[in-house]
Amino acid sequence: MTDAATARTLQLSLDHFRTDHPESPSASLLVETPAFAWEGACGFSDPTHRIPMNTGDSIYTASVAKTITAVVALRVVEEGLLDLDETLAAYLPAKLLDGLHEFNGQSYSEQITVRDLLGHTSGLADSFGSPGFMDLIVGDPERVWRPEETVAFIKEECEPLFAPGTGFHYSDVNYNLAGLAIEAVTGDSLDAAYRQYVYEPVGLTSTYRRFVEAPRGAAGSRVAHVFHGDIDFTEWRALTADWAGGGLNSTLGDMNRFLRALACDEIFREAATRATMFRWKRWSENASYGLGVMRIDLDADADASRHGLGEVWGHTGASSCYMFYWPKANATFCGTFNQVACERAILPFVTDVMRRIQS
Repeated sequence: MTDAATARTLQLSLDHFRTDHPESPSASLLVETPAFAWEGACGFSDPTHRIPMNTGDSIYTASVAKTITAVVALRVVEEGLLDLDETLAAYLPAKLLDGLHEFNGQSYSEQITVRDLLGHTSGLADSFGSPGFMDLIVGDPERVWRPEETVAFIKEECEPLFAPGTGFHYSDVNYNLAGLAIEAVTGDSLDAAYRQYVYEPVGLTSTYRRFVEAPRGAAGSRVAHVFHGDIDFTEWRALTADWAGGGLNSTLGDMNRFLRALACDEIFREAATRATMFRWKRWSENASYGLGVMRIDLDADADASRHGLGEVWGHTGASSCYMFYWPKANATFCGTFNQVACERAILPFVTDVMRRIQS
Protein backbone atom coordinates (compact mmCIF):
# COMPACT_ATOMS: atom_id res chain seq x y z
CA MET A 1 0.00 0.00 0.00
CA THR A 2 1.34 3.45 -0.89
CA ASP A 3 1.74 6.20 1.70
CA ALA A 4 -1.15 8.09 0.11
CA ALA A 5 -3.37 5.02 0.25
CA THR A 6 -2.39 4.38 3.88
CA ALA A 7 -3.22 7.98 4.75
CA ARG A 8 -6.63 7.62 3.14
CA THR A 9 -7.42 4.39 4.97
CA LEU A 10 -6.35 5.91 8.31
CA GLN A 11 -8.58 8.93 7.80
CA LEU A 12 -11.43 6.61 6.88
CA SER A 13 -10.76 4.65 10.05
CA LEU A 14 -11.10 7.83 12.12
CA ASP A 15 -14.27 8.85 10.29
CA HIS A 16 -15.81 5.41 10.69
CA PHE A 17 -14.98 5.43 14.38
CA ARG A 18 -17.10 8.53 14.92
CA THR A 19 -19.89 7.05 12.84
CA ASP A 20 -19.85 3.99 15.08
CA HIS A 21 -19.38 6.09 18.25
CA PRO A 22 -21.51 9.23 17.83
CA GLU A 23 -20.98 10.00 21.52
CA SER A 24 -17.41 10.99 20.62
CA PRO A 25 -17.34 14.73 19.77
CA SER A 26 -14.05 14.38 17.91
CA ALA A 27 -11.14 12.07 17.23
CA SER A 28 -7.52 12.66 16.32
CA LEU A 29 -4.63 10.34 15.58
CA LEU A 30 -0.90 10.53 14.92
CA VAL A 31 0.93 7.52 13.47
CA GLU A 32 4.68 7.37 12.94
CA THR A 33 6.90 4.59 11.62
CA PRO A 34 10.46 4.81 10.29
CA ALA A 35 9.05 5.13 6.75
CA PHE A 36 5.68 6.81 7.27
CA ALA A 37 4.15 9.62 9.33
CA TRP A 38 0.56 10.79 9.33
CA GLU A 39 -1.86 12.71 11.52
CA GLY A 40 -5.53 13.37 11.07
CA ALA A 41 -8.66 14.50 12.88
CA CYS A 42 -12.41 14.56 12.52
CA GLY A 43 -15.41 15.91 14.39
CA PHE A 44 -15.59 19.10 16.39
CA SER A 45 -13.13 20.40 18.95
CA ASP A 46 -16.00 22.61 20.19
CA PRO A 47 -19.29 20.98 19.18
CA THR A 48 -21.42 23.87 20.43
CA HIS A 49 -19.73 26.36 18.11
CA ARG A 50 -19.02 23.79 15.37
CA ILE A 51 -15.26 24.36 15.49
CA PRO A 52 -13.54 21.48 13.65
CA MET A 53 -11.03 19.31 15.50
CA ASN A 54 -7.43 20.04 14.52
CA THR A 55 -4.44 17.72 14.96
CA GLY A 56 -2.62 20.53 16.79
CA ASP A 57 -5.37 21.16 19.34
CA SER A 58 -4.60 20.95 23.05
CA ILE A 59 -6.10 17.76 24.52
CA TYR A 60 -6.72 16.57 28.06
CA THR A 61 -4.40 13.59 28.49
CA ALA A 62 -5.83 12.28 31.79
CA SER A 63 -3.82 9.28 33.04
CA VAL A 64 -1.41 9.36 30.09
CA ALA A 65 0.33 11.92 32.32
CA LYS A 66 1.27 9.13 34.74
CA THR A 67 4.05 8.07 32.38
CA ILE A 68 5.52 11.58 32.46
CA THR A 69 5.25 11.71 36.26
CA ALA A 70 6.98 8.34 36.57
CA VAL A 71 9.78 9.46 34.25
CA VAL A 72 10.27 12.60 36.36
CA ALA A 73 10.40 10.49 39.54
CA LEU A 74 12.99 8.17 37.99
CA ARG A 75 15.11 11.09 36.83
CA VAL A 76 15.01 12.41 40.40
CA VAL A 77 16.12 8.94 41.52
CA GLU A 78 19.05 9.22 39.10
CA GLU A 79 19.92 12.55 40.73
CA GLY A 80 20.21 10.74 44.05
CA LEU A 81 17.37 12.73 45.63
CA LEU A 82 14.82 9.92 45.74
CA ASP A 83 15.08 6.19 46.40
CA LEU A 84 12.49 3.83 44.90
CA ASP A 85 12.70 1.47 47.85
CA GLU A 86 12.67 4.12 50.56
CA THR A 87 9.44 4.51 52.49
CA LEU A 88 7.29 7.62 52.28
CA ALA A 89 8.13 8.39 55.90
CA ALA A 90 11.55 9.56 54.69
CA TYR A 91 10.01 12.22 52.45
CA LEU A 92 6.54 13.20 53.62
CA PRO A 93 5.18 14.64 56.89
CA ALA A 94 4.03 12.19 59.55
CA LYS A 95 0.71 14.02 59.76
CA LEU A 96 -0.02 13.28 56.09
CA LEU A 97 0.82 9.59 56.50
CA ASP A 98 -0.94 9.06 59.82
CA GLY A 99 -3.88 6.70 59.23
CA LEU A 100 -3.16 6.39 55.52
CA HIS A 101 -2.98 2.60 55.37
CA GLU A 102 -4.71 0.57 58.10
CA PHE A 103 -5.31 -2.99 56.93
CA ASN A 104 -6.53 -5.98 58.96
CA GLY A 105 -5.84 -4.18 62.21
CA GLN A 106 -2.26 -3.28 61.31
CA SER A 107 -0.75 0.02 60.18
CA TYR A 108 1.27 -0.05 56.96
CA SER A 109 1.35 3.72 56.47
CA GLU A 110 5.09 3.92 56.99
CA GLN A 111 5.87 0.84 54.89
CA ILE A 112 4.69 2.17 51.52
CA THR A 113 7.64 2.81 49.19
CA VAL A 114 8.03 5.12 46.21
CA ARG A 115 8.14 2.01 44.02
CA ASP A 116 4.78 0.93 45.46
CA LEU A 117 3.28 4.26 44.40
CA LEU A 118 4.61 4.30 40.84
CA GLY A 119 3.74 0.62 40.31
CA HIS A 120 0.30 0.70 42.01
CA THR A 121 1.28 -1.89 44.60
CA SER A 122 0.63 0.28 47.68
CA GLY A 123 -2.77 -1.27 48.39
CA LEU A 124 -4.40 2.17 48.59
CA ALA A 125 -7.85 2.63 47.08
CA ASP A 126 -8.40 4.79 44.01
CA SER A 127 -10.01 8.15 44.73
CA PHE A 128 -11.77 8.48 41.36
CA GLY A 129 -13.02 4.91 41.58
CA SER A 130 -14.38 5.26 45.12
CA PRO A 131 -18.03 5.97 45.98
CA GLY A 132 -18.63 9.60 46.84
CA PHE A 133 -15.53 11.10 45.24
CA MET A 134 -17.11 11.86 41.87
CA ASP A 135 -20.04 13.39 43.75
CA LEU A 136 -17.58 15.92 45.17
CA ILE A 137 -16.20 16.64 41.69
CA VAL A 138 -19.61 17.00 40.06
CA GLY A 139 -21.02 18.93 43.03
CA ASP A 140 -18.35 21.62 42.86
CA PRO A 141 -16.69 21.66 39.42
CA GLU A 142 -15.02 25.03 40.17
CA ARG A 143 -13.11 23.71 43.16
CA VAL A 144 -9.33 23.66 42.83
CA TRP A 145 -8.01 20.60 44.65
CA ARG A 146 -4.74 20.21 46.50
CA PRO A 147 -3.17 16.74 46.40
CA GLU A 148 -3.29 16.52 50.20
CA GLU A 149 -7.08 16.74 49.97
CA THR A 150 -7.28 13.62 47.81
CA VAL A 151 -5.05 11.83 50.34
CA ALA A 152 -7.39 12.97 53.12
CA PHE A 153 -10.38 11.58 51.23
CA ILE A 154 -8.70 8.17 50.91
CA LYS A 155 -7.82 8.11 54.61
CA GLU A 156 -11.32 9.08 55.74
CA GLU A 157 -13.51 7.26 53.23
CA CYS A 158 -11.69 4.24 51.78
CA GLU A 159 -10.35 0.95 53.09
CA PRO A 160 -7.00 -0.29 51.73
CA LEU A 161 -7.17 -3.45 49.65
CA PHE A 162 -3.98 -5.26 50.68
CA ALA A 163 -0.64 -4.81 52.43
CA PRO A 164 1.94 -2.82 50.42
CA GLY A 165 3.80 -4.86 47.83
CA THR A 166 1.44 -7.85 47.94
CA GLY A 167 -0.92 -7.02 45.09
CA PHE A 168 -1.83 -4.60 42.31
CA HIS A 169 -4.56 -1.96 42.33
CA TYR A 170 -4.60 1.09 40.06
CA SER A 171 -4.96 4.24 42.16
CA ASP A 172 -4.65 7.93 41.29
CA VAL A 173 -3.78 8.85 44.86
CA ASN A 174 -0.57 6.83 44.47
CA TYR A 175 0.62 9.40 41.98
CA ASN A 176 -0.47 12.37 44.06
CA LEU A 177 1.69 11.00 46.88
CA ALA A 178 4.57 10.43 44.45
CA GLY A 179 4.22 14.00 43.23
CA LEU A 180 4.37 15.30 46.79
CA ALA A 181 7.55 13.27 47.35
CA ILE A 182 9.09 14.80 44.20
CA GLU A 183 8.29 18.28 45.48
CA ALA A 184 9.69 17.48 48.92
CA VAL A 185 13.09 16.33 47.64
CA THR A 186 13.52 18.88 44.85
CA GLY A 187 12.35 21.82 46.93
CA ASP A 188 10.30 23.10 44.00
CA SER A 189 6.90 22.59 42.40
CA LEU A 190 5.96 19.48 40.45
CA ASP A 191 5.46 21.71 37.42
CA ALA A 192 9.07 22.88 37.70
CA ALA A 193 10.19 19.24 37.82
CA TYR A 194 8.21 18.48 34.67
CA ARG A 195 9.94 21.36 32.90
CA GLN A 196 13.42 20.45 34.13
CA TYR A 197 13.35 16.71 33.55
CA VAL A 198 10.96 16.28 30.59
CA TYR A 199 9.67 19.36 28.76
CA GLU A 200 13.02 21.06 28.19
CA PRO A 201 15.28 18.06 27.45
CA VAL A 202 12.69 16.33 25.23
CA GLY A 203 11.46 19.51 23.54
CA LEU A 204 7.82 19.52 24.62
CA THR A 205 6.49 22.99 23.80
CA SER A 206 2.74 22.59 24.32
CA THR A 207 2.36 20.44 27.45
CA TYR A 208 1.19 22.15 30.63
CA ARG A 209 -1.05 21.85 33.67
CA ARG A 210 -4.36 23.46 32.87
CA PHE A 211 -5.92 25.68 35.57
CA VAL A 212 -2.56 25.80 37.37
CA GLU A 213 -0.12 27.33 34.89
CA ALA A 214 -0.39 29.41 31.74
CA PRO A 215 -0.94 27.52 28.47
CA ARG A 216 2.24 26.71 26.57
CA GLY A 217 2.43 26.90 22.80
CA ALA A 218 -0.13 28.00 20.24
CA ALA A 219 -2.32 24.99 21.03
CA GLY A 220 -3.20 26.49 24.40
CA SER A 221 -5.69 28.78 22.69
CA ARG A 222 -7.48 25.83 21.07
CA VAL A 223 -8.50 23.32 23.73
CA ALA A 224 -10.49 20.31 22.53
CA HIS A 225 -13.67 19.83 24.54
CA VAL A 226 -13.92 16.59 26.47
CA PHE A 227 -17.12 14.85 27.53
CA HIS A 228 -18.51 12.27 29.92
CA GLY A 229 -21.62 11.20 28.05
CA ASP A 230 -23.47 14.45 27.34
CA ILE A 231 -21.60 16.42 30.01
CA ASP A 232 -18.90 18.77 28.78
CA PHE A 233 -16.37 18.92 31.65
CA THR A 234 -13.64 20.80 29.77
CA GLU A 235 -13.75 23.81 32.08
CA TRP A 236 -14.07 21.88 35.35
CA ARG A 237 -11.31 23.11 37.63
CA ALA A 238 -12.06 20.13 39.85
CA LEU A 239 -9.96 18.07 37.42
CA THR A 240 -7.03 19.39 39.45
CA ALA A 241 -7.84 16.52 41.84
CA ASP A 242 -5.94 14.32 39.39
CA TRP A 243 -2.76 16.39 39.93
CA ALA A 244 0.29 14.14 39.38
CA GLY A 245 -1.92 11.31 38.13
CA GLY A 246 -3.36 13.08 35.12
CA GLY A 247 -3.58 16.86 35.23
CA LEU A 248 -1.82 17.66 31.96
CA ASN A 249 -2.93 19.04 28.62
CA SER A 250 -0.75 18.24 25.63
CA THR A 251 -0.80 17.79 21.85
CA LEU A 252 -0.36 14.80 19.58
CA GLY A 253 3.04 16.13 18.55
CA ASP A 254 4.30 16.56 22.12
CA MET A 255 3.00 13.14 23.15
CA ASN A 256 4.75 11.54 20.20
CA ARG A 257 8.05 13.32 20.90
CA PHE A 258 7.94 12.11 24.49
CA LEU A 259 6.99 8.54 23.52
CA ARG A 260 9.75 8.38 20.89
CA ALA A 261 12.33 9.67 23.35
CA LEU A 262 11.28 7.02 25.86
CA ALA A 263 11.27 4.27 23.22
CA CYS A 264 14.78 5.27 22.10
CA ASP A 265 15.93 5.57 25.72
CA GLU A 266 16.97 9.20 25.24
CA ILE A 267 15.63 10.52 28.57
CA PHE A 268 17.43 8.60 31.29
CA ARG A 269 21.13 8.77 32.12
CA GLU A 270 21.41 5.05 32.82
CA ALA A 271 20.04 2.17 30.75
CA ALA A 272 19.15 0.39 33.99
CA THR A 273 16.61 3.11 34.79
CA ARG A 274 14.34 2.35 31.86
CA ALA A 275 14.78 -1.37 32.55
CA THR A 276 13.45 -0.68 36.06
CA MET A 277 10.52 1.24 34.63
CA PHE A 278 9.69 -1.72 32.39
CA ARG A 279 9.78 -4.37 35.10
CA TRP A 280 6.26 -5.72 34.61
CA LYS A 281 3.68 -6.90 37.13
CA ARG A 282 0.57 -8.75 36.01
CA TRP A 283 -2.56 -6.58 35.79
CA SER A 284 -4.98 -8.77 33.83
CA GLU A 285 -4.94 -11.71 31.42
CA ASN A 286 -3.06 -9.81 28.71
CA ALA A 287 -1.93 -6.62 30.47
CA SER A 288 0.86 -5.78 32.88
CA TYR A 289 2.16 -2.62 34.50
CA GLY A 290 5.64 -1.29 35.16
CA LEU A 291 6.29 2.10 36.73
CA GLY A 292 3.89 4.51 35.06
CA VAL A 293 3.63 2.45 31.89
CA MET A 294 1.29 -0.35 30.81
CA ARG A 295 2.09 -3.26 28.49
CA ILE A 296 -0.51 -5.17 26.47
CA ASP A 297 0.39 -8.55 25.03
CA LEU A 298 -1.84 -8.80 21.97
CA ASP A 299 -0.73 -12.37 21.30
CA ALA A 300 -2.34 -13.33 24.62
CA ASP A 301 -5.53 -11.36 23.95
CA ALA A 302 -8.84 -13.19 24.12
CA ASP A 303 -9.56 -11.79 20.65
CA ALA A 304 -7.62 -14.12 18.36
CA SER A 305 -7.73 -11.56 15.53
CA ARG A 306 -5.05 -9.60 17.42
CA HIS A 307 -2.63 -12.50 17.62
CA GLY A 308 0.57 -12.00 15.68
CA LEU A 309 0.80 -8.29 16.45
CA GLY A 310 3.10 -8.76 19.42
CA GLU A 311 2.87 -6.16 22.17
CA VAL A 312 2.36 -2.45 22.67
CA TRP A 313 3.32 -0.34 25.66
CA GLY A 314 2.35 3.16 26.75
CA HIS A 315 -0.68 4.47 28.61
CA THR A 316 -4.35 5.37 28.27
CA GLY A 317 -6.48 7.96 30.02
CA ALA A 318 -10.13 8.25 31.04
CA SER A 319 -10.63 11.00 28.44
CA SER A 320 -9.94 8.26 25.87
CA CYS A 321 -6.53 9.74 25.22
CA TYR A 322 -3.77 7.22 24.49
CA MET A 323 -0.15 6.82 23.44
CA PHE A 324 1.32 3.46 22.46
CA TYR A 325 4.61 2.22 21.09
CA TRP A 326 4.64 -0.92 18.94
CA PRO A 327 8.13 -2.44 19.11
CA LYS A 328 7.54 -4.92 16.28
CA ALA A 329 7.13 -2.09 13.75
CA ASN A 330 8.95 0.69 15.63
CA ALA A 331 5.65 2.56 15.37
CA THR A 332 3.96 5.10 17.62
CA PHE A 333 0.25 5.83 17.98
CA CYS A 334 -1.05 8.91 19.80
CA GLY A 335 -4.66 10.00 19.82
CA THR A 336 -7.85 10.83 21.64
CA PHE A 337 -11.62 10.45 21.36
CA ASN A 338 -12.39 13.18 23.95
CA GLN A 339 -15.12 11.02 25.48
CA VAL A 340 -14.92 9.00 28.70
CA ALA A 341 -17.48 6.54 27.35
CA CYS A 342 -15.08 5.54 24.55
CA GLU A 343 -12.16 4.39 26.70
CA ARG A 344 -12.87 0.69 26.07
CA ALA A 345 -12.82 1.39 22.33
CA ILE A 346 -9.16 2.46 22.38
CA LEU A 347 -7.56 -0.97 22.01
CA PRO A 348 -9.87 -2.21 19.21
CA PHE A 349 -9.24 1.03 17.32
CA VAL A 350 -5.45 0.94 17.78
CA THR A 351 -5.19 -2.69 16.73
CA ASP A 352 -7.24 -1.89 13.62
CA VAL A 353 -4.77 0.90 12.82
CA MET A 354 -1.89 -1.53 13.37
CA ARG A 355 -3.37 -3.91 10.83
CA ARG A 356 -3.86 -1.08 8.34
CA ILE A 357 -0.26 0.10 8.41
CA GLN A 358 0.97 -3.50 8.38
CA SER A 359 -0.84 -4.37 5.16
